Order: sequence, then structure tokens, then C-alpha cells
Amino acid sequence: MRKLIFTSDTGETEESRMRVDDPAQPMLEYVRQMVALTALWEANSPSPPEEPRFLVVGLGGASLSNALVKTFPRSEVVSVEIEPVVAEAARRYFFYRESPLVQTVLDDARHYLEQNTERFDVIYLDAFDGTGVPPTLRTLEFAQLLDRNIKEDGAVIANIHFTPREPSLRYRKALSLVFPESYITVGLAQGIGLYTRFPVSMSILKKPGSHWDEKYDLSLEQVITGRHQEDLDAVDPFRD
Repeated sequence: MRKLIFTSDTGETEESRMRVDDPAQPMLEYVRQMVALTALWEANSPSPPEEPRFLVVGLGGASLSNALVKTFPRSEVVSVEIEPVVAEAARRYFFYRESPLVQTVLDDARHYLEQNTERFDVIYLDAFDGTGVPPTLRTLEFAQLLDRNIKEDGAVIANIHFTPREPSLRYRKALSLVFPESYITVGLAQGIGLYTRFPVSMSILKKPGSHWDEKYDLSLEQVITGRHQEDLDAVDPFRD
């Protein structure tokens, strides 16, 4: 087992965990949830692409990027990472391999999306500044920028840190004002939110003869552990 640990004034945070004998299998619960919600998006999408284009904001130890490459061998996976040392660690220790379809961009995610001209099918938000989601990546204006960068049937899948509670609510409010449909799985101190323009339902993953568990190499019903409901009317979104 290998782990990527970030240290800060508040202590240590485990960012990635990997089995050396199976580097593409996500080990952390929240990464499994991000992969599982990809299945929920694909199963409910009006027109799921055969060769999707993914953007991962926050490379870390590349567990999510590696899992996407395994599940979608013909997909394009672009990972944006602000810290060059993190990208180098992913290459050196976590079996992250770039190719014409697997690319790394060393940049601030917001700056990258402001310059981007090709839309993505799914954008994954997993940036972490040591305490939570970076302030510039949780505002209403950033959610609107995400909207301009995904395709009509695309989705945003975001790592939501439930604590502290108020910032979590305001971050989710920003996303929900732009994307009318959401499904948030429950984690230990966090959850993963799927944000779309079209409604999603778990029932399609449970149909007899469904191939989704096999395709994603996960027991999806066990990973998607419940829908998190909370009233967002009382909070205002973060603004730039």
C-alpha cells in the first residue's frame, strides 16, 4: 500500500491510497463514490458518449484518473494540478502514466477553465488546500464557469466537505443554483455530489441483468450509500 500525505498547520491529511498490485482500483471511500456517481451519470444520461472527455481538478495520487482510464480505455482524461511536486509524485510512485489521451496541465483550475475551448462530459472537483475546497473554486461564478465547460448532457461531480457545515452549505448552494438536479452520497465527514441538468435515479442501476457493477468493478449500490438532503434556502452562495 502507498499513501500520499499532505501536511499543513492543522496536521496531516491522506490524499490518496493505492495498492501496488492493483493501482487502478480506488481504495479511499470518497474516490469510489466519485467513480460510482460516474456510473449514475452515464446510466441516466440521455446520450452517453462512447469516448467521453473527462476533467479532473486536483490530480493527487491519480487514483481517480487511473480508475477512469481503466473503466473508459478510449476516454480522454485531463488532470489539472496546481502543484508540480504532486504531479511528479503521481508519476513516480502512483503508476500515473500520460499519453495522447491522458494529459496533465499544471495550472490553477479556474484559469485553465477560463481559457478552455473544448467542453467536457464530466468535470470532477477534488481540489484541496489543506483545510477544504479552495475559496476561488466554490463560488457561484465558478459554478457558472463549470456550466460553460461541460456538454449539454454532462455533469459535475464534486467532493463536498461537510465540515465546517456553513461553508459546505454555501458551496452546495452555488452549485445547485446553476445545476438544477443533484444527488449527494453520504460519506464519513464528506460526501460526493453529482450535479446535472437532467434528473437521475438509482433505479436504473438496479435493473435485473444490469452490467454497471461489472463495468465499473464496484458494487454500486453499496458505494452510493444514500441521498443527502438538507435545506439550502437559508444560506447564500459564495460569491467572487
